[in-house]
Amino acid sequence: MSPSNDTARVALTQWTRSASQNNIDALVKVGDYYYHGFGVPDEPEVVRWEKAAGYYQSAADTQFSALAMWNLGWMYENGIGVTQVHCWDLKHMRDDLLMSP
Repeated sequence: MSPSNDTARVALTQWTRSASQNNIDALVKVGDYYYHGFGVPDEPEVVRWEKAAGYYQSAADTQFSALAMWNLGWMYENGIGVTQVHCWDLKHMRDDLLMSP
């Protein structure tokens, strides 16, 4: 079940505010909203996916988010929102495994 677009828009606004303060969970959640198209402006999927990858990249680089690294690895492996690169996804998946307890 997905949220209504109005509800998702309000939630995205709040998550974005939190992400602007480098909240790791919010960075990943905003990436998720863009990836799935919840509450975001009407844009082509590829544009949304590129924005999602940007949020995941920020969470991975600045906050070392294992979930963001995993999401980026999957996006690179499948060429969604980023150029498909097989060695890059393995690095992120490996980093995720090393960081997880």
